[in-house]
This record gives sequence, C-alpha cells and structure tokens, in this order.
Amino acid sequence: DPQKAIPYFKQGTILATRLGFVAGMEKCLNATSLAFSVNAKYDSALIYINYAIPHAIKAGNIRRLALAYLNRADVYTNLNDFPAALKDCDMAILYAEKAKNNDALGRIYSIMNSIYSGLKQYPEAFAAIDKSDRYFNLSGSRQMVAMNYSERGELLVKLGEPAKALHYFKDAIAIADSLEDVENLAAYYNGISEVYFNLKNYAEATSAANMSLQYAKQTGNTRQEAGIYESLSNIESAKN
Repeated sequence: DPQKAIPYFKQGTILATRLGFVAGMEKCLNATSLAFSVNAKYDSALIYINYAIPHAIKAGNIRRLALAYLNRADVYTNLNDFPAALKDCDMAILYAEKAKNNDALGRIYSIMNSIYSGLKQYPEAFAAIDKSDRYFNLSGSRQMVAMNYSERGELLVKLGEPAKALHYFKDAIAIADSLEDVENLAAYYNGISEVYFNLKNYAEATSAANMSLQYAKQTGNTRQEAGIYESLSNIESAKN
C-alpha cells in the first residue's frame, strides 16, 4: 500500500534533514519516489528522485548510487524520455559493476529492454533481457525473473507471435502468485489478456482482464486500471 507509506517517508526526510543524516535523506527521498512510481505518478516520482541523487552522491555509497540512477532511469522510461533514461542506465551500470551488485545490474538491463522496446529496436531489447536474466539468476531474484518472462511475452506480441508469448506470461503469473506479488500480477494478467485477444480467444481475454482489474484496484494504480478498461473495451469492440 505505497500511498500509506509516503507520509512516513516524508517524516523520515524531515527528521534526517534535521539531523544532517545525508544517507537517511537519500533513502527516504528515493523511497518516496518509488512509492509514487508504483502508483504510476511519474511526475511526482521524478521530483523526489531528482532530490535523492545529489544526496546519494554526497553520501558516497556506490550501491545506493546505482539504485538511485536505475530508479530515475525507470521513471524516465515510463515518461518516454528514452535519451535521459539511457544516460541514467549507463551511470547505474558504472556504479553497480563497481559494487558487484548483480540484482541492480539485472534491473538496469531490464529497464534497457523497455527502452529499446519503446524505440522498436527489438534485437537490442532481446539482448538486454538476456543480460538481465543472467544477472537475476546470479542474484536469485524470482520476482524479477518473472518480470523478464512477461517482458519476453510482450516483445513476442509486438512481433506478431502471440502464441509463442503465452507460456511466458503463464510462467510469470505462476511465480508472482507464489510470491503474492499483487502489483505485477495485475500487469501479467493484462499481458496474457492481450495474448488471448490477439489469438481471438475473447472469453479467456475477458477473464484475464477482469483478474487484472481486481489486482490493479488493490494497488490503487489508476493508470493501470485505465489500461485494463481499454483492453476490455477493445475486446467488446472486436466481438461487436
């Protein structure tokens, strides 16, 4: 429930400022940005991550610097500012490699996949996912492995190969369900709904979209809800 977390992060920022606790200021500002991102409020997220990065530089913790830059890259990606996102990815890779942080490297390459996908540079997108998978397997992050399954599925849908995408979304859903990862379950069910839609299986597409909507309402992500309603509208339109 990220919306309820935000006031606590803000209180933490105020206290850290009063104490001159630079690392605490960075962590609270970064966390506030992430909470806004989860609810797809990317303009607000950008404001807080822009405040967090100078504090991360001042604190000098390279693991936190990698995290700050990758989080801002993710915000820029969602705002479709791909040049800025790639620049932050390069910075994040620099610090993550110094820190030997496999999880951060996996996340950075996952973001780069989204950037290249948005630019319709699909070979580069698949190459980024391959690198991301390698690092997530080293770190043992099942949540992010599931996300990469979903990303592969989305790429295959864009390439007009929805049948090949189906098992990737099913694998992503299975992992997210085992982890009770509500936020990503909404995305994965919406993704598999799009697969069924492209396969003209409208009954399954509707069922998956409705599941997605239930999860999206739990997280309060209104942007995601809007996308799901659009999916349901497209299904009804296709059915006349």
